[in-house]
Amino acid sequence: MLINQYQNNLIYKSSGKRINVPIELEFQIKIEKGGKLLSPLSVFEGNLYIQSDDYLACVDCSRKAILWEKEGGQRFGFPRDGHSGKIFLTADGKPACFETHTGQEKWILPDPETIVGASKYSILCYARKANPRALVCRSKVNGEELWRIPLKFGAPGAIAISGDIYVVQALKGIFIGQLQSGETIRQESSSDLLKRFFPNQTFRYWSIGPLVDDHLYVGFDSDNDKQNGVLICLSVSNGDLIWSYEMNSRAQPGRILYDGGKVYFDINPGWGSDNWLTCIDATTGELIYKTEENFTASGCANPIIVDNYFIGGYGKEVAFFDLDKQKFIWRYRHKHNKFVFGGSLIAFGGYLIASDISEKEIYWFKFN
Repeated sequence: MLINQYQNNLIYKSSGKRINVPIELEFQIKIEKGGKLLSPLSVFEGNLYIQSDDYLACVDCSRKAILWEKEGGQRFGFPRDGHSGKIFLTADGKPACFETHTGQEKWILPDPETIVGASKYSILCYARKANPRALVCRSKVNGEELWRIPLKFGAPGAIAISGDIYVVQALKGIFIGQLQSGETIRQESSSDLLKRFFPNQTFRYWSIGPLVDDHLYVGFDSDNDKQNGVLICLSVSNGDLIWSYEMNSRAQPGRILYDGGKVYFDINPGWGSDNWLTCIDATTGELIYKTEENFTASGCANPIIVDNYFIGGYGKEVAFFDLDKQKFIWRYRHKHNKFVFGGSLIAFGGYLIASDISEKEIYWFKFN
């Protein structure tokens, strides 16, 4: 289960070193162990974590050297969080904590749960086999249960966290609560939410973006050719609609990012080559600009904002958009016919790290 988390509105926002384009491929490795596919890459405290089925490895980002690896025993999920010398992940279908530098197990819980998010002091888990199925908040110290709330709208699809407030996008609804107390602020089905704001329209898919103070950004795509997709800004405290922005097609916003009082989004990759960038005023919902060019011919998946660049790509192409100059300043096309930019993108320590999830290859592109 792949779950996106917008934690404190940062998605690899800090690169460790100022980046400069162009980039050039400096190093690549192929993972021969594990399953058929790579899971999303993650970086915590300067270490890159690589996971594929029953294989888990910790790599020093700067030296590109494997610090430790595990294989052939447990089946792993990719690490959800890491700090103070510990990482938190799902192992054999149960929440677990490992030491960063050695990979030694600190604790693993007995009951089947999947870690779906993390805050500074706690992890959020989906108790998929409990009756009823529930969202469980646990201490990072020892995995102790702090509170539990039934999830009546299905399995979590995405998590947004800001301070003490968390938002869970489930299959058929949204759940908002307080992390420390477990108190529920509100829960509502996606159909009821849409009927309140768009009583005469219908939508298919939806996705949440970052939570910034009281504002949650949510995107929807249309289910017919007679109406357009929308991006809305929702107050999590009272459920009111703050503003809505109508797309000029049925398309759904892809990854929604917040930076400097502005909301940025590309187009969901499912809509093919229409992958222009849109910039919206986060307070008013007014359009600031929209690019006339696509990011790449193939699409734009898992974009990031780093050092005032919006970076996104797909397949063997990646593009850099300068948010100050409001224009594309550089594009890169990999010389081999590989899906280099199909997985997660990470900017760290002067490198752009990308992965081909099917070929199980990881690439370090150096910023010049």
